[in-house]
Amino acid sequence: MRLYKHLFTLLILLLAAPVQAARDTQLLERLRADQAALQAARADFARHRETGSLGAGERDEYAAYLERLRERVAADCAALAAERISLPPDLDCPQPVIVPRPAAIDPQAEQTEAERAAALDAELKAGLGEFDQRLLREQERVKAARPRTAGGAGQAGRSGEGGSGDARAEGGGTGAPAEKDERGELARPPTTSGSAGGPGQQSTAGEPPQDVGDGSDDDVVARQLREAAERETDPEMKKKLWEEYRKYKQGTR
Repeated sequence: MRLYKHLFTLLILLLAAPVQAARDTQLLERLRADQAALQAARADFARHRETGSLGAGERDEYAAYLERLRERVAADCAALAAERISLPPDLDCPQPVIVPRPAAIDPQAEQTEAERAAALDAELKAGLGEFDQRLLREQERVKAARPRTAGGAGQAGRSGEGGSGDARAEGGGTGAPAEKDERGELARPPTTSGSAGGPGQQSTAGEPPQDVGDGSDDDVVARQLREAAERETDPEMKKKLWEEYRKYKQGTR
């Protein structure tokens, strides 16, 4: 039984060999014919270009025809490679063109030193602009609230001055005795030392809070905040500026 199987397999191989040989010959002949047509067309096209006998439209058609012939030769070569058929010396297949893939480029790594410096400078300017806007809004809010307080104090001062002037007008100039209060005691004259807003009082910037440090590690924004807080004489505004300084320092740590 095994002998019959071997004989049957051998018979199939013997019958298939001529068929495969015929197919190999057919593929080789087709490649040979297509290559000959391509070479002849190239020579004819070059001759027409030298003589200038082709118009623009004819040149385009001839170029398209040459491209089709090249594609046919490439297809013939691919078929021979798939069948593992060796080429005879008179035939040659063009090497496939390998198109390299573009390498991935990291924009951050490709930045030059000047570009990185410009990017950092733009980021710093954006941070300073935001800080300036916040500082301006806070100053406007404090200034808007300041006239109401100053006006009230001024009005009270003017009222007190008018009252003392009336008292002087009533009791002064004739040597009249000083007024007595309800208990019959002499009224004490008002003191003149240390009144708010007096000519002897001076506003000072004051020392910075103890929890803000000495500012030795400040960047540009923090340094501007600190200097603005140290120069500010208004207590409310100074408090706001120191608060902004603390928030900024906490955000950069």
